[in-house]
Amino acid sequence: MQQAQVLVSMELDIFWKKMRAVVEEVLQERDRKAQLTTEASTPQLLKVKDICELFQMSKPTVYDWIRRGKLHTVKIESRRFFLVSDVEELIKKHRLFLDTERVAAL
Repeated sequence: MQQAQVLVSMELDIFWKKMRAVVEEVLQERDRKAQLTTEASTPQLLKVKDICELFQMSKPTVYDWIRRGKLHTVKIESRRFFLVSDVEELIKKHRLFLDTERVAAL
């Protein structure tokens, strides 16, 4: 490894403190970006209990919605889960339906 002398117009210990701070900042930013990428690539799943709480309804109603195709599920072994994106889409469709219904009533 070659060594080179660098002229710095500050005390050596202050220089190294600033260098450590810059390196820590870069590493924290890298970790934050990696976490965001991981969260974005991992589909978020909801349980039946979560759907019951969200829509304030019973489990039998949730299973009825599944049978009627209103809610789509992801089955992992014997358990059923719901993708957050599917639930959000259901809510958007319902809002659109309510908005068009209100316009038609005018």
